[in-house]
Amino acid sequence: MSDRPISLLIVDKDPIFRLGLATSLSSNSQWEISSQTDNLKDALNQLSSNTFDLIILDPNLINETLTIETFYQQAQTSQPEIKLCLLSYDLSLQQQEEFKKIGIEGYLNKGTFIENLLENWQRIIQGELIWPTITAGQLSEVKTETTQENWLSKVRKSGLEQINNNLQGLNENIKNRPTSKLDKIFWKGRKRELLTARWLVKQLLPMEVILLSPPASSREKFLRQQ
Repeated sequence: MSDRPISLLIVDKDPIFRLGLATSLSSNSQWEISSQTDNLKDALNQLSSNTFDLIILDPNLINETLTIETFYQQAQTSQPEIKLCLLSYDLSLQQQEEFKKIGIEGYLNKGTFIENLLENWQRIIQGELIWPTITAGQLSEVKTETTQENWLSKVRKSGLEQINNNLQGLNENIKNRPTSKLDKIFWKGRKRELLTARWLVKQLLPMEVILLSPPASSREKFLRQQ
């Protein structure tokens, strides 16, 4: 890499977090936030007109027409050398596995110290994959219930179906029925409420429940080894 600063594209809905990150990097001449946005569509527009080394993306975006997978594929098409690191406070094991399969280069928690963030971002740019590691012991103890067996997942699915059906009907009403300006304002407000509700359901109700088996006694571990 040349002597120029490392160019970052930040995609995050939280303006306070973006400001805090920009402030933290302002005194570091090696790093530069070249652009920042709160949505994937604008991020793609930025990629078409600017060159970046790394995209920092919070995957918990709402009101998005693009999926993370589609965005990543188009970003790679636009700039094949670019890397992407997910940055959020919480990402489930299932989400991590899904994003790994897409090919995304890394994930870090937003609570990570800035020095560690920069160190890991540098490693990602250099070609390393940075994901939290799970020990063999943890893997052997983790039991994942399927969606069919998980009542919370059933509640999640049912709630999302109802919200999506309401959104579909609302969109059809807005599009096909003549309404006054006041009605349009009301229905657009209702649409925002439904989109927010859908986001909350996705955040609060898991797709799966991870059950950790209680630690086995020394005798049980010995018997399993026989």
